[in-house]
Amino acid sequence: MLLRRKRSRGKAKGGFSESQAILRQVRAALAAGRYDEAECLAKRGVCATSDKSMERVVFLNELGMVYKYVGNFAAAERSYREALSSCELLDASSDGNVAAILHNLAGLAHARGDADVAEDLARQGIAVREALSDNAPGDLIADYAALAAILIDGGNFDEARRLLEIALSHLEGRGGPESQGIAIALHNLGSLQYRMGISKAARDTLERALCMKIAVLGETHPDVAITLHNLGCCLQSLGDKVAAVEKFTKAVNILEGRVLDDHPTLTSCREKRNLERCSSTGERPVCIDGNAA
Repeated sequence: MLLRRKRSRGKAKGGFSESQAILRQVRAALAAGRYDEAECLAKRGVCATSDKSMERVVFLNELGMVYKYVGNFAAAERSYREALSSCELLDASSDGNVAAILHNLAGLAHARGDADVAEDLARQGIAVREALSDNAPGDLIADYAALAAILIDGGNFDEARRLLEIALSHLEGRGGPESQGIAIALHNLGSLQYRMGISKAARDTLERALCMKIAVLGETHPDVAITLHNLGCCLQSLGDKVAAVEKFTKAVNILEGRVLDDHPTLTSCREKRNLERCSSTGERPVCIDGNAA
């Protein structure tokens, strides 16, 4: 989740401060999935700002997001924790930016497979956000959708479904049909349906989420690969092995060279693709480390 920042007084060409100009470039690179470029720019932003400033907090958060997306989870946590500590030093512990950092830390714990820690951090972030007098409804809805994803992995399907219904009702009532927020909520809903054993409904929901993500982000954005992975798992459970391998292969092609080689989604896609290929050809599968199984 992105942090909000106040405008700086020092202006550069075009009426923006230097740090604001860098931040725009960071976010454009992140949105396009150009993670190497985003990392360089975020580091530049961290170096260009004062140690005791909210601007530096914003750039630390952006850097943490880059590291999380590529699968460098240890570096992501360091950046997020430094940002959170800086907020406390700046007496901004109840700020909306703190809620955003907690949201991101929860997502990081979820990516690491630690559902309990993820849920605790997500609920802390929501509590901070709900206590704000000027909280942005869209940010709170994003918090709900993210918590729903965590609850799905923890087996709390009822609360997850309720949160996703709230999110989709809000988003579909405000945005267009190609909203990225709707796509994310639909992705999570499809994942919930799959976990509940409603595979055909899950397939339809995930296909809708995939179409929306492609429309918003483009076919080769790394976030598209996450939905391709889940759709592949769903198709696998329905016995459509050819289509499943196609989805896993597309996801691998998107992620290779853009995330770390041991990124969880990339690893899972490779494993599932190889197993499905071998089950249809009778070949022996090859493990990720290159040793024969």
